[in-house]
This record gives sequence, C-alpha cells and structure tokens, in this order.
Amino acid sequence: MVKYYVEPTTRDEKIYLILKTIEKYVGIGPNQLQEKTQIPKKTLYKYLEELETDQVIIKKKTGKKSNSRVSYTVNFPDELKKVIKEGLDDVHKFRGYYSTKIQKSNTFPHHLQELAAECYLNLVSYFFYSVPQYKFGMKSLEELLELEKKRLEKEFKGKSKFRLWEACQEVYFELIKNASDSMQDAASRNSHRSRDEIHIDCINTSKLGMSTQHKQDKELRVVAKKYGIILENSRVDYIKDRKVKKKFIELADEYDRLADRLSTIKHRLAGITGAIFFEPTDEAIRRVGGGIMSENQ
Repeated sequence: MVKYYVEPTTRDEKIYLILKTIEKYVGIGPNQLQEKTQIPKKTLYKYLEELETDQVIIKKKTGKKSNSRVSYTVNFPDELKKVIKEGLDDVHKFRGYYSTKIQKSNTFPHHLQELAAECYLNLVSYFFYSVPQYKFGMKSLEELLELEKKRLEKEFKGKSKFRLWEACQEVYFELIKNASDSMQDAASRNSHRSRDEIHIDCINTSKLGMSTQHKQDKELRVVAKKYGIILENSRVDYIKDRKVKKKFIELADEYDRLADRLSTIKHRLAGITGAIFFEPTDEAIRRVGGGIMSENQ
C-alpha cells in the first residue's frame, strides 16, 4: 500500500491517494487499486468516474467485451508531470548536496525558495490545467514539507533555529521587494512583453539597505535577548572605528541610490527600443542554448 502519513478521510485525501497509486502502478486495474488504497468499492468507482470525466485519468480496456480488463493511467500533461516530478526530485536531493550542519544552516533559506517555486508552479497548474492536478501537486509538496520540518526540528534547536528564522526573513523581504518592483516595471509597459523582457524585469538591481538593515538588526537583537538568545552582530558592527562605520553606511546608501538610477535607465532604454537592451544573434542562440530555445518555443 502507498505510504500516507495521515490516514485518508476527506474526499480530497482519498482522491490524492487514488492518483498517487495510479501514478506508481501505471496501468493498474480497479481491483488492485481497491486493494492498495483500501477505499470502499462504491466510493472508489464514484471517484474514478469523476476523475475520468474531468480527464484527470485515462481508462483503457484490453478488448471490446464488457468484461474486458480495465486499466488506469494518470492523464497529466507531459509538461506538467515533468515539472512536478523533476522539481520535487531536485528539492528532495537538497539534503544530500550539503552534508555539514554549517552548510545546511547557510543554504536553508534558499532551500525554502526552491519549495516556494514549486508552490508557484502548482498554482499555475490550478489556472491552466485542472483543480485535481493542482491538489495532487500541492499534496506532494506538503509531504515533502512534513519531512523537512522533522529534519529541521531534529537538527536545529534554540539559538540555531532563531538564526535560521532571521536568515529566512531576510530572504523573504528581499523577494517581496523584488516582486513589488517587478510588478511596477511590468505595469509601466504599454505593450506585451517578450519572454526575455519578463526575465529581465524580474531581475532587479539588489539594494543593500544598510541603514535600514542596521536599525532592524539592533531591534531584532533586543527582542532575541528577552528570550535568552544572543545573536551575532551584523557585519557592519564589527567595524570598530565609528568614522569608518559611518562612511561604510553612507557608501552603501549611495550604492542604493545608484541602483535606483540604473533600474530607471534600464527601463527607459527598453521603452525606446521596445525590447531588451541586449539581443543575442541567431548564431549565438544556436551555439549557446539552441536546444533550450527550440524546446520552449
């Protein structure tokens, strides 16, 4: 029987178990399916009929007779199936790539970024494919999150976990800011953007935000101290000379102002040309990434 960390009781949980079983045992028949899922026959056949009507699964017969053997396969679009499988496989391999505690601590916020990207892809499937497929993908993601939570609880406690939380917050704020900037850049266009333009609009010049960050770090350390957690100083606090520290923050603020200007200039250029400010030649596309380009077109 398929491993399921919570016994399926709701309609959605049962449908997920059915799909998971059909995916694992391609071409499985109704009797085997009932045996492996332990869902009552009447309920099982009802869900199978619904899934077939919604074209989520394909029902096949080996012959034309009424008693011919019936088999089922999941009918996810190949592209969506590939995205879900490869994405979850990549995320699942994460722990194997970084074995030491320091490596895991340093990369954990970015690991959450990968999981968030998987969530985004499944949300897209909700709009462009079907609700059952979306729920199937999200349930797979929930199972993976459950495993990650157990590992997190086991490997990091107290002070270490608070540091992880702090690091994840920094990544989160950066992503939110970039998303907001990208949305404003997109809204300012007066024509549909190409794939390359979308890509460039999503990559914003990263700001240091040193003045704000320095203030936030101080406030965060005060909060942490109330809970008996002593956090490390931010890097700028290791500068002992006050004049040097002040100069460092001033330069960081100047960098942020330049980043704003660069972003403005970038989009003014794009507005004039109606395209991105660097257009690779056809020969370069064929030589560097022709396979990828042709596959996506």
